[in-house]
Amino acid sequence: MKSETIESEDKADSDMDYCPMDSDHESPVVYNSSPNLSRMKKNEEAASSLRVTAVQILVTLGASLSMLSPGMALGFSAVALPQLTVEGIPNKIDPFNENIASWFASISNIATPVGCLLSAWTLERVGRKFTLVLLNVPCMVGWVFLATSNTLWGLFVGRICTGLAIGLASAVTNVYLAEVVKPAMRGFLICWNSISIALGILIVYILGSALPWRYAAWAGAVPALLAFVAAIIMPDSPSWLLSRSKASQAERSLIALRGGGGAAVRAEFEELVRAQEQRAKGPKAGWRNLSRSFRKPEFWKPLLILNVFFAFQQFSGIYVVIFYAVDVVQEAGVTMDKYLATVFIGVARLIATGGVSIAMRRYGRRPMGIISGVGMTFCMVLLGAHLYFTEGMTPTPLSWWPAVAVIGYIFTSTIGFLTLPWVMVGEVFPSELRGVGGGLTTCFAYLIGFAVLKAYPGMQHMLNAYGVFLVYGIVSFLATIFVIIWLPETHGKTLAQVEEYFAGPARRQNNSPPVMALSKPLLVMSAPVKDADKDQIA
Repeated sequence: MKSETIESEDKADSDMDYCPMDSDHESPVVYNSSPNLSRMKKNEEAASSLRVTAVQILVTLGASLSMLSPGMALGFSAVALPQLTVEGIPNKIDPFNENIASWFASISNIATPVGCLLSAWTLERVGRKFTLVLLNVPCMVGWVFLATSNTLWGLFVGRICTGLAIGLASAVTNVYLAEVVKPAMRGFLICWNSISIALGILIVYILGSALPWRYAAWAGAVPALLAFVAAIIMPDSPSWLLSRSKASQAERSLIALRGGGGAAVRAEFEELVRAQEQRAKGPKAGWRNLSRSFRKPEFWKPLLILNVFFAFQQFSGIYVVIFYAVDVVQEAGVTMDKYLATVFIGVARLIATGGVSIAMRRYGRRPMGIISGVGMTFCMVLLGAHLYFTEGMTPTPLSWWPAVAVIGYIFTSTIGFLTLPWVMVGEVFPSELRGVGGGLTTCFAYLIGFAVLKAYPGMQHMLNAYGVFLVYGIVSFLATIFVIIWLPETHGKTLAQVEEYFAGPARRQNNSPPVMALSKPLLVMSAPVKDADKDQIA
Protein backbone atom coordinates (compact mmCIF):
# COMPACT_ATOMS: atom_id res chain seq x y z
CA MET A 1 0.00 0.00 0.00
CA LYS A 2 1.58 3.28 -1.05
CA SER A 3 1.27 6.61 0.72
CA GLU A 4 -1.53 8.76 -0.63
CA THR A 5 -0.65 12.34 -1.51
CA ILE A 6 -2.88 14.60 0.46
CA GLU A 7 -4.48 17.03 -1.94
CA SER A 8 -5.13 20.68 -1.24
CA GLU A 9 -7.97 21.56 1.06
CA ASP A 10 -9.89 23.24 -1.78
CA LYS A 11 -10.00 20.05 -3.76
CA ALA A 12 -10.56 17.86 -0.72
CA ASP A 13 -13.60 19.85 0.29
CA SER A 14 -15.21 19.34 -3.11
CA ASP A 15 -14.93 15.57 -2.90
CA MET A 16 -17.62 13.32 -1.50
CA ASP A 17 -17.20 12.55 2.19
CA TYR A 18 -16.26 9.00 3.13
CA CYS A 19 -19.04 7.16 4.97
CA PRO A 20 -17.98 3.78 6.39
CA MET A 21 -20.38 1.72 8.42
CA ASP A 22 -19.76 1.64 12.13
CA SER A 23 -20.66 -1.51 13.98
CA ASP A 24 -21.88 0.66 16.86
CA HIS A 25 -24.47 2.38 14.64
CA GLU A 26 -27.14 1.21 12.27
CA SER A 27 -26.59 4.17 9.94
CA PRO A 28 -23.37 5.18 8.26
CA VAL A 29 -21.08 7.61 9.96
CA VAL A 30 -20.84 10.77 7.86
CA TYR A 31 -17.65 12.79 8.00
CA ASN A 32 -18.78 16.35 7.42
CA SER A 33 -16.39 18.93 6.05
CA SER A 34 -16.67 22.64 6.36
CA PRO A 35 -16.89 24.56 3.06
CA ASN A 36 -14.94 27.33 4.71
CA LEU A 37 -11.99 25.08 5.62
CA SER A 38 -10.19 25.77 2.35
CA ARG A 39 -10.36 29.51 3.04
CA MET A 40 -8.54 29.37 6.37
CA LYS A 41 -6.18 32.26 6.88
CA LYS A 42 -2.46 31.69 7.16
CA ASN A 43 -2.36 32.73 10.81
CA GLU A 44 -5.14 30.25 11.56
CA GLU A 45 -3.17 27.50 9.80
CA ALA A 46 -0.11 28.34 11.92
CA ALA A 47 -2.19 28.19 15.10
CA SER A 48 -3.60 24.87 14.00
CA SER A 49 -0.10 23.53 13.41
CA LEU A 50 0.98 24.63 16.87
CA ARG A 51 -2.11 23.02 18.38
CA VAL A 52 -1.37 19.74 16.60
CA THR A 53 2.22 19.80 17.84
CA ALA A 54 1.09 20.55 21.38
CA VAL A 55 -1.41 17.68 21.33
CA GLN A 56 1.24 15.28 19.98
CA ILE A 57 3.67 16.28 22.71
CA LEU A 58 1.03 15.91 25.44
CA VAL A 59 0.04 12.46 24.20
CA THR A 60 3.69 11.42 24.03
CA LEU A 61 4.33 12.71 27.55
CA GLY A 62 1.30 10.80 28.82
CA ALA A 63 2.43 7.54 27.22
CA SER A 64 6.07 8.05 28.21
CA LEU A 65 5.06 8.68 31.82
CA SER A 66 4.08 4.99 31.95
CA MET A 67 7.77 4.15 31.40
CA LEU A 68 9.13 6.29 34.25
CA SER A 69 8.26 3.90 37.09
CA PRO A 70 9.41 0.79 35.15
CA GLY A 71 12.67 2.68 34.51
CA MET A 72 13.06 3.19 38.24
CA ALA A 73 12.42 -0.55 38.70
CA LEU A 74 15.23 -1.34 36.26
CA GLY A 75 17.73 0.65 38.27
CA PHE A 76 16.41 -0.16 41.75
CA SER A 77 18.53 -3.25 42.39
CA ALA A 78 21.71 -1.28 41.71
CA VAL A 79 21.13 0.99 44.72
CA ALA A 80 19.22 -1.43 46.97
CA LEU A 81 21.66 -4.35 46.78
CA PRO A 82 24.70 -2.61 48.32
CA GLN A 83 22.58 -1.62 51.32
CA LEU A 84 20.88 -5.02 51.62
CA THR A 85 24.20 -6.83 51.27
CA VAL A 86 25.51 -4.99 54.32
CA GLU A 87 22.36 -4.57 56.41
CA GLY A 88 19.88 -7.21 55.29
CA ILE A 89 16.30 -6.69 56.45
CA PRO A 90 16.43 -5.55 60.11
CA ASN A 91 15.54 -8.27 62.62
CA LYS A 92 14.42 -10.65 59.88
CA ILE A 93 17.20 -12.13 57.76
CA ASP A 94 20.96 -12.04 57.59
CA PRO A 95 22.64 -9.69 55.12
CA PHE A 96 22.23 -10.79 51.50
CA ASN A 97 24.75 -13.30 50.29
CA GLU A 98 25.87 -13.46 46.66
CA ASN A 99 23.23 -16.00 45.63
CA ILE A 100 20.32 -14.08 47.18
CA ALA A 101 21.63 -10.85 45.70
CA SER A 102 21.74 -12.34 42.20
CA TRP A 103 18.15 -13.55 42.59
CA PHE A 104 17.03 -10.13 43.82
CA ALA A 105 18.59 -8.48 40.78
CA SER A 106 17.36 -10.97 38.19
CA ILE A 107 14.01 -12.28 39.48
CA SER A 108 12.10 -9.39 37.94
CA ASN A 109 13.24 -10.68 34.56
CA ILE A 110 11.35 -13.93 35.21
CA ALA A 111 8.07 -12.03 35.40
CA THR A 112 8.93 -9.59 32.61
CA PRO A 113 8.45 -12.15 29.78
CA VAL A 114 5.03 -12.97 31.24
CA GLY A 115 4.17 -9.30 31.04
CA CYS A 116 5.42 -9.18 27.43
CA LEU A 117 3.17 -12.08 26.42
CA LEU A 118 0.25 -10.63 28.36
CA SER A 119 0.70 -7.29 26.61
CA ALA A 120 0.69 -9.03 23.23
CA TRP A 121 -2.76 -10.40 24.09
CA THR A 122 -4.17 -7.24 25.68
CA LEU A 123 -2.88 -5.02 22.86
CA GLU A 124 -5.05 -6.88 20.38
CA ARG A 125 -8.01 -7.83 22.56
CA VAL A 126 -8.64 -4.77 24.74
CA GLY A 127 -6.59 -2.12 22.96
CA ARG A 128 -3.54 0.03 23.38
CA LYS A 129 -5.09 2.48 25.84
CA PHE A 130 -6.37 -0.13 28.30
CA THR A 131 -2.98 -1.86 28.26
CA LEU A 132 -1.39 1.46 29.23
CA VAL A 133 -3.84 1.68 32.12
CA LEU A 134 -3.30 -1.94 33.14
CA LEU A 135 0.50 -1.89 33.31
CA ASN A 136 0.53 0.69 36.12
CA VAL A 137 -1.46 -1.54 38.50
CA PRO A 138 1.21 -4.23 39.15
CA CYS A 139 3.81 -1.46 39.16
CA MET A 140 2.16 0.31 42.08
CA VAL A 141 1.57 -2.97 43.91
CA GLY A 142 5.20 -3.99 43.44
CA TRP A 143 6.60 -0.76 44.83
CA VAL A 144 4.33 -0.98 47.90
CA PHE A 145 5.60 -4.53 48.56
CA LEU A 146 9.21 -3.39 48.22
CA ALA A 147 8.67 -0.43 50.53
CA THR A 148 6.84 -2.31 53.30
CA SER A 149 7.92 -5.97 53.26
CA ASN A 150 10.03 -7.34 56.10
CA THR A 151 10.57 -10.75 54.54
CA LEU A 152 12.72 -11.96 51.69
CA TRP A 153 9.72 -13.39 49.86
CA GLY A 154 7.87 -10.10 50.21
CA LEU A 155 10.78 -8.37 48.48
CA PHE A 156 10.75 -11.00 45.74
CA VAL A 157 7.02 -10.48 45.23
CA GLY A 158 7.65 -6.76 44.86
CA ARG A 159 10.39 -7.39 42.28
CA ILE A 160 8.16 -9.82 40.39
CA CYS A 161 5.29 -7.31 40.25
CA THR A 162 7.51 -4.51 38.96
CA GLY A 163 9.03 -6.96 36.49
CA LEU A 164 5.54 -7.79 35.23
CA ALA A 165 4.92 -4.07 34.73
CA ILE A 166 8.20 -3.71 32.81
CA GLY A 167 7.06 -6.47 30.47
CA LEU A 168 3.65 -4.90 29.96
CA ALA A 169 5.27 -1.54 29.22
CA SER A 170 7.96 -2.85 26.88
CA ALA A 171 5.88 -3.04 23.72
CA VAL A 172 2.69 -1.07 24.37
CA THR A 173 4.15 2.43 24.56
CA ASN A 174 6.11 2.07 21.31
CA VAL A 175 3.17 0.44 19.53
CA TYR A 176 0.76 3.10 20.81
CA LEU A 177 2.98 6.02 19.81
CA ALA A 178 3.78 4.49 16.42
CA GLU A 179 0.03 4.48 15.69
CA VAL A 180 -1.07 7.82 17.14
CA VAL A 181 1.83 10.20 16.52
CA LYS A 182 1.99 12.10 13.23
CA PRO A 183 4.47 10.28 10.95
CA ALA A 184 6.67 13.36 10.48
CA MET A 185 7.24 13.49 14.27
CA ARG A 186 7.40 9.75 14.97
CA GLY A 187 11.16 9.26 15.00
CA PHE A 188 11.64 12.15 17.40
CA LEU A 189 8.76 11.49 19.80
CA ILE A 190 8.89 7.70 19.98
CA CYS A 191 12.34 7.97 21.61
CA TRP A 192 10.77 9.78 24.55
CA ASN A 193 9.93 6.36 25.97
CA SER A 194 13.65 5.68 26.23
CA ILE A 195 14.21 9.13 27.72
CA SER A 196 11.58 8.34 30.34
CA ILE A 197 13.30 5.06 31.19
CA ALA A 198 16.69 6.78 31.43
CA LEU A 199 15.19 9.49 33.63
CA GLY A 200 13.63 6.84 35.89
CA ILE A 201 16.99 5.09 36.25
CA LEU A 202 18.72 8.38 37.06
CA ILE A 203 16.06 9.31 39.65
CA VAL A 204 16.37 6.01 41.50
CA TYR A 205 20.19 6.24 41.37
CA ILE A 206 20.05 9.70 42.97
CA LEU A 207 17.51 8.66 45.59
CA GLY A 208 19.41 5.47 46.39
CA SER A 209 22.68 7.34 46.82
CA ALA A 210 21.17 9.81 49.29
CA LEU A 211 18.35 7.91 51.05
CA PRO A 212 17.59 4.43 52.41
CA TRP A 213 16.35 2.04 49.75
CA ARG A 214 12.80 1.93 51.16
CA TYR A 215 12.35 5.65 50.45
CA ALA A 216 13.41 5.04 46.86
CA ALA A 217 10.76 2.29 46.68
CA TRP A 218 8.01 4.62 47.91
CA ALA A 219 9.08 7.20 45.34
CA GLY A 220 8.71 4.61 42.56
CA ALA A 221 4.97 4.29 43.18
CA VAL A 222 4.29 8.00 42.55
CA PRO A 223 4.87 8.14 38.76
CA ALA A 224 2.93 4.87 38.37
CA LEU A 225 -0.10 6.49 39.99
CA LEU A 226 0.21 9.60 37.80
CA ALA A 227 0.61 7.47 34.67
CA PHE A 228 -2.49 5.46 35.61
CA VAL A 229 -4.57 8.65 35.70
CA ALA A 230 -3.03 9.99 32.47
CA ALA A 231 -3.69 6.74 30.57
CA ILE A 232 -7.39 6.84 31.50
CA ILE A 233 -7.94 10.21 29.80
CA MET A 234 -5.80 9.54 26.68
CA PRO A 235 -7.49 8.61 23.36
CA ASP A 236 -7.11 5.08 22.02
CA SER A 237 -5.35 4.18 18.79
CA PRO A 238 -7.52 4.90 15.71
CA SER A 239 -5.93 1.97 13.88
CA TRP A 240 -6.90 -0.46 16.62
CA LEU A 241 -10.43 0.95 16.84
CA LEU A 242 -10.86 0.50 13.08
CA SER A 243 -9.65 -3.09 13.38
CA ARG A 244 -12.54 -3.60 15.83
CA SER A 245 -15.07 -2.03 13.41
CA LYS A 246 -15.48 1.06 15.59
CA ALA A 247 -15.23 3.66 12.86
CA SER A 248 -16.99 6.52 14.66
CA GLN A 249 -14.80 6.09 17.76
CA ALA A 250 -11.72 5.89 15.56
CA GLU A 251 -12.66 9.14 13.85
CA ARG A 252 -13.22 10.92 17.16
CA SER A 253 -9.92 9.58 18.45
CA LEU A 254 -8.02 10.80 15.40
CA ILE A 255 -9.62 14.25 15.62
CA ALA A 256 -8.59 14.46 19.28
CA LEU A 257 -5.05 13.34 18.45
CA ARG A 258 -4.73 15.93 15.67
CA GLY A 259 -6.16 18.79 17.70
CA GLY A 260 -9.28 19.12 15.54
CA GLY A 261 -10.78 18.07 12.23
CA GLY A 262 -10.29 19.32 8.68
CA ALA A 263 -9.48 18.08 5.20
CA ALA A 264 -6.05 16.76 6.14
CA VAL A 265 -7.43 14.79 9.08
CA ARG A 266 -10.27 13.44 6.93
CA ALA A 267 -7.76 12.35 4.28
CA GLU A 268 -5.62 10.65 6.93
CA PHE A 269 -8.66 8.86 8.30
CA GLU A 270 -9.71 7.69 4.83
CA GLU A 271 -6.20 6.31 4.35
CA LEU A 272 -6.49 4.41 7.63
CA VAL A 273 -9.86 3.02 6.52
CA ARG A 274 -8.45 1.87 3.18
CA ALA A 275 -5.50 0.23 4.92
CA GLN A 276 -7.84 -1.61 7.27
CA GLU A 277 -10.01 -2.75 4.36
CA GLN A 278 -6.91 -4.04 2.60
CA ARG A 279 -5.86 -6.02 5.68
CA ALA A 280 -9.38 -7.38 6.11
CA LYS A 281 -9.21 -8.96 2.66
CA GLY A 282 -6.27 -11.14 3.67
CA PRO A 283 -6.20 -14.16 5.98
CA LYS A 284 -6.78 -13.55 9.66
CA ALA A 285 -3.68 -13.05 11.77
CA GLY A 286 -2.95 -12.92 15.48
CA TRP A 287 -2.68 -15.39 18.35
CA ARG A 288 -5.46 -17.66 17.09
CA ASN A 289 -3.70 -18.01 13.75
CA LEU A 290 -0.11 -17.81 14.97
CA SER A 291 1.12 -20.73 12.84
CA ARG A 292 -0.27 -19.00 9.74
CA SER A 293 1.38 -15.75 10.81
CA PHE A 294 4.79 -17.43 10.99
CA ARG A 295 4.43 -18.33 7.31
CA LYS A 296 4.12 -14.66 6.37
CA PRO A 297 7.56 -13.22 5.48
CA GLU A 298 6.47 -9.76 6.60
CA PHE A 299 6.18 -11.28 10.10
CA TRP A 300 8.90 -13.89 10.48
CA LYS A 301 11.67 -11.85 8.84
CA PRO A 302 11.44 -8.84 11.18
CA LEU A 303 10.78 -11.22 14.09
CA LEU A 304 14.08 -13.01 13.38
CA ILE A 305 16.07 -9.82 12.86
CA LEU A 306 14.76 -8.11 15.99
CA ASN A 307 15.26 -11.17 18.19
CA VAL A 308 18.89 -11.47 17.08
CA PHE A 309 19.31 -7.74 17.68
CA PHE A 310 17.89 -8.06 21.20
CA ALA A 311 20.11 -11.08 21.89
CA PHE A 312 23.20 -9.02 21.05
CA GLN A 313 21.85 -6.20 23.19
CA GLN A 314 21.53 -8.45 26.24
CA PHE A 315 24.78 -10.39 25.82
CA SER A 316 26.76 -7.17 25.40
CA GLY A 317 26.15 -6.43 29.09
CA ILE A 318 24.01 -3.29 28.78
CA TYR A 319 21.48 -4.38 31.39
CA VAL A 320 24.15 -5.84 33.66
CA VAL A 321 25.53 -2.32 34.04
CA ILE A 322 22.02 -1.00 34.79
CA PHE A 323 21.12 -3.68 37.36
CA TYR A 324 24.58 -3.96 38.98
CA ALA A 325 25.76 -0.37 38.43
CA VAL A 326 27.42 0.10 41.85
CA ASP A 327 29.09 -3.34 41.70
CA VAL A 328 30.25 -2.80 38.13
CA VAL A 329 31.79 0.54 39.08
CA GLN A 330 33.76 -1.19 41.84
CA GLU A 331 34.82 -4.10 39.63
CA ALA A 332 35.96 -1.68 36.92
CA GLY A 333 38.35 -0.05 39.39
CA VAL A 334 36.70 3.37 39.42
CA THR A 335 38.32 5.31 42.25
CA MET A 336 35.61 7.94 42.87
CA ASP A 337 32.68 7.37 45.25
CA LYS A 338 30.70 4.44 43.85
CA TYR A 339 27.30 6.10 44.30
CA LEU A 340 28.49 9.34 42.72
CA ALA A 341 29.86 7.36 39.77
CA THR A 342 26.49 5.65 39.45
CA VAL A 343 24.74 9.02 39.26
CA PHE A 344 27.18 10.06 36.52
CA ILE A 345 26.25 6.88 34.67
CA GLY A 346 22.58 7.82 34.94
CA VAL A 347 23.28 11.36 33.69
CA ALA A 348 25.29 10.04 30.73
CA ARG A 349 22.46 7.68 29.82
CA LEU A 350 19.85 10.45 30.02
CA ILE A 351 21.91 12.86 27.89
CA ALA A 352 22.59 10.18 25.29
CA THR A 353 18.93 9.19 25.13
CA GLY A 354 17.89 12.80 24.57
CA GLY A 355 20.51 13.19 21.86
CA VAL A 356 19.54 10.02 20.03
CA SER A 357 15.92 11.18 19.75
CA ILE A 358 17.19 14.10 17.66
CA ALA A 359 19.97 12.29 15.78
CA MET A 360 17.75 9.37 14.79
CA ARG A 361 15.38 11.73 13.02
CA ARG A 362 18.22 13.05 10.88
CA TYR A 363 20.50 10.05 10.34
CA GLY A 364 18.30 6.99 10.73
CA ARG A 365 18.68 3.73 12.63
CA ARG A 366 21.67 1.90 11.11
CA PRO A 367 24.27 4.69 11.41
CA MET A 368 23.39 5.15 15.08
CA GLY A 369 23.61 1.40 15.62
CA ILE A 370 27.03 1.17 13.99
CA ILE A 371 28.45 4.11 15.94
CA SER A 372 27.02 2.59 19.12
CA GLY A 373 28.54 -0.83 18.49
CA VAL A 374 31.98 0.56 17.65
CA GLY A 375 31.98 2.71 20.79
CA MET A 376 30.88 -0.16 23.03
CA THR A 377 33.57 -2.43 21.59
CA PHE A 378 36.30 0.18 22.07
CA CYS A 379 35.33 0.96 25.69
CA MET A 380 34.91 -2.64 26.86
CA VAL A 381 38.02 -4.05 25.17
CA LEU A 382 40.26 -1.27 26.44
CA LEU A 383 38.72 -1.49 29.93
CA GLY A 384 39.33 -5.25 30.05
CA ALA A 385 42.89 -4.81 28.77
CA HIS A 386 43.55 -2.07 31.32
CA LEU A 387 42.37 -4.23 34.23
CA TYR A 388 44.38 -7.20 32.98
CA PHE A 389 47.70 -5.37 32.60
CA THR A 390 47.35 -3.33 35.80
CA GLU A 391 46.24 -6.20 38.04
CA GLY A 392 48.08 -6.04 41.33
CA MET A 393 49.74 -2.67 40.60
CA THR A 394 49.71 0.00 43.30
CA PRO A 395 49.20 2.80 42.47
CA THR A 396 47.31 1.94 39.32
CA PRO A 397 48.47 3.81 36.20
CA LEU A 398 45.83 5.71 34.26
CA SER A 399 43.45 5.45 37.22
CA TRP A 400 41.03 7.78 35.45
CA TRP A 401 40.53 5.40 32.52
CA PRO A 402 38.02 2.95 34.13
CA ALA A 403 35.59 5.80 34.89
CA VAL A 404 35.92 7.17 31.35
CA ALA A 405 35.48 3.69 29.85
CA VAL A 406 32.37 2.83 31.87
CA ILE A 407 30.67 6.18 31.22
CA GLY A 408 31.72 6.02 27.56
CA TYR A 409 30.24 2.53 27.29
CA ILE A 410 26.98 3.76 28.82
CA PHE A 411 26.85 6.75 26.47
CA THR A 412 27.60 4.81 23.28
CA SER A 413 25.32 1.89 24.16
CA THR A 414 22.45 4.28 24.77
CA ILE A 415 22.69 6.03 21.39
CA GLY A 416 22.08 2.74 19.61
CA PHE A 417 21.87 -0.71 21.13
CA LEU A 418 19.83 0.21 24.19
CA THR A 419 17.21 2.26 22.33
CA LEU A 420 17.09 1.05 18.70
CA PRO A 421 15.48 -2.38 19.22
CA TRP A 422 12.68 -0.85 21.29
CA VAL A 423 12.02 1.83 18.67
CA MET A 424 11.91 -0.73 15.84
CA VAL A 425 9.41 -2.94 17.68
CA GLY A 426 6.73 -0.41 16.76
CA GLU A 427 7.89 -0.11 13.14
CA VAL A 428 8.77 -3.40 11.50
CA PHE A 429 5.72 -5.60 12.17
CA PRO A 430 2.46 -5.47 10.18
CA SER A 431 -0.33 -3.61 11.93
CA GLU A 432 -2.43 -6.69 12.68
CA LEU A 433 0.62 -8.50 14.09
CA ARG A 434 2.28 -5.58 15.89
CA GLY A 435 1.07 -6.68 19.31
CA VAL A 436 1.95 -10.34 18.75
CA GLY A 437 5.36 -9.56 17.26
CA GLY A 438 6.20 -7.02 19.95
CA GLY A 439 5.11 -9.36 22.74
CA LEU A 440 7.10 -12.34 21.44
CA THR A 441 10.19 -10.25 20.78
CA THR A 442 10.30 -8.51 24.14
CA CYS A 443 9.52 -11.80 25.90
CA PHE A 444 12.55 -13.40 24.25
CA ALA A 445 14.72 -10.38 25.12
CA TYR A 446 13.90 -10.51 28.81
CA LEU A 447 14.36 -14.28 29.03
CA ILE A 448 17.90 -13.80 27.74
CA GLY A 449 18.26 -10.83 30.08
CA PHE A 450 17.38 -13.02 33.08
CA ALA A 451 20.05 -15.55 32.12
CA VAL A 452 22.69 -12.84 31.61
CA LEU A 453 21.92 -11.11 34.92
CA LYS A 454 21.84 -14.37 36.88
CA ALA A 455 25.15 -15.45 35.31
CA TYR A 456 27.03 -12.21 36.06
CA PRO A 457 28.32 -13.14 39.55
CA GLY A 458 29.46 -16.54 38.27
CA MET A 459 31.22 -14.95 35.31
CA GLN A 460 33.11 -12.69 37.73
CA HIS A 461 34.49 -15.73 39.59
CA MET A 462 35.27 -17.65 36.42
CA LEU A 463 36.74 -14.92 34.22
CA ASN A 464 37.65 -12.14 36.66
CA ALA A 465 36.50 -8.59 35.99
CA TYR A 466 38.76 -8.09 32.98
CA GLY A 467 37.48 -11.30 31.38
CA VAL A 468 33.84 -10.25 31.78
CA PHE A 469 34.47 -6.89 30.15
CA LEU A 470 36.44 -8.48 27.31
CA VAL A 471 33.53 -10.84 26.64
CA TYR A 472 31.16 -7.87 26.48
CA GLY A 473 33.56 -6.17 24.08
CA ILE A 474 33.71 -9.19 21.77
CA VAL A 475 29.90 -9.47 21.74
CA SER A 476 29.66 -5.75 20.95
CA PHE A 477 32.00 -6.24 17.98
CA LEU A 478 29.91 -9.13 16.62
CA ALA A 479 26.77 -7.07 17.17
CA THR A 480 28.26 -4.25 15.08
CA ILE A 481 28.90 -6.66 12.21
CA PHE A 482 25.28 -7.81 12.46
CA VAL A 483 24.00 -4.24 12.22
CA ILE A 484 26.20 -3.48 9.20
CA ILE A 485 25.10 -6.56 7.27
CA TRP A 486 21.55 -7.42 8.31
CA LEU A 487 19.74 -4.57 10.07
CA PRO A 488 17.36 -2.77 7.66
CA GLU A 489 17.05 1.00 7.61
CA THR A 490 13.48 2.08 8.34
CA HIS A 491 14.16 5.81 8.46
CA GLY A 492 12.27 7.71 5.76
CA LYS A 493 10.04 4.73 4.91
CA THR A 494 6.33 4.41 5.51
CA LEU A 495 5.02 1.58 7.65
CA ALA A 496 3.46 0.19 4.47
CA GLN A 497 6.81 0.26 2.65
CA VAL A 498 8.48 -1.59 5.52
CA GLU A 499 5.77 -4.25 5.40
CA GLU A 500 6.00 -4.52 1.61
CA TYR A 501 9.77 -4.90 1.77
CA PHE A 502 9.61 -7.85 4.15
CA ALA A 503 6.69 -9.35 2.22
CA GLY A 504 8.86 -9.69 -0.89
CA PRO A 505 8.82 -8.40 -4.48
CA ALA A 506 5.31 -9.66 -5.18
CA ARG A 507 3.84 -7.22 -2.66
CA ARG A 508 5.95 -4.18 -3.51
CA GLN A 509 4.50 -1.44 -5.58
CA ASN A 510 6.48 0.38 -8.19
CA ASN A 511 6.41 3.66 -6.32
CA SER A 512 7.12 2.15 -2.90
CA PRO A 513 10.88 1.56 -2.79
CA PRO A 514 12.22 -1.21 -0.54
CA VAL A 515 13.71 -0.35 2.81
CA MET A 516 17.23 -1.56 2.04
CA ALA A 517 18.52 -4.92 0.91
CA LEU A 518 19.48 -6.90 3.99
CA SER A 519 22.45 -8.41 2.18
CA LYS A 520 24.12 -5.05 1.45
CA PRO A 521 26.59 -4.10 4.20
CA LEU A 522 26.51 -0.43 3.26
CA LEU A 523 26.32 2.56 5.57
CA VAL A 524 23.56 4.59 3.97
CA MET A 525 22.68 7.94 5.46
CA SER A 526 18.99 8.56 4.90
CA ALA A 527 17.92 11.95 3.64
CA PRO A 528 15.97 14.12 6.06
CA VAL A 529 12.25 13.59 5.99
CA LYS A 530 10.34 16.22 4.05
CA ASP A 531 7.26 17.78 5.52
CA ALA A 532 5.23 16.62 2.55
CA ASP A 533 5.90 12.98 3.33
CA LYS A 534 2.83 12.64 5.51
CA ASP A 535 3.06 8.89 6.11
CA GLN A 536 6.80 8.49 6.61
CA ILE A 537 8.60 7.10 9.60
CA ALA A 538 10.66 9.93 10.98
